[in-house]
Amino acid sequence: MIMKVELDFDNKIIKLETDVKLLEFVKKITEILPDWQSWTLETNTTIEWVGPTYPNIRPPYVPPYIGTPIWYGTCADPADGIYL
Repeated sequence: MIMKVELDFDNKIIKLETDVKLLEFVKKITEILPDWQSWTLETNTTIEWVGPTYPNIRPPYVPPYIGTPIWYGTCADPADGIYL
């Protein structure tokens, strides 16, 4: 079971986003905060989880290909169609 908890150390508030078993909560919070009895517990709150932001990296501009390709070269014999 995943327990989503937000800890506000300035105001001593514990916020739970989802329902959890009380025994599991007490075990985990005792491991994290030995003085958890002096904290306030808030439930039914939506926690805004903000992930890392990445810069919007755009690929380099490549102009569209227009028309027929141009092949540069010399033809040894135009009848053969062999290019050097």
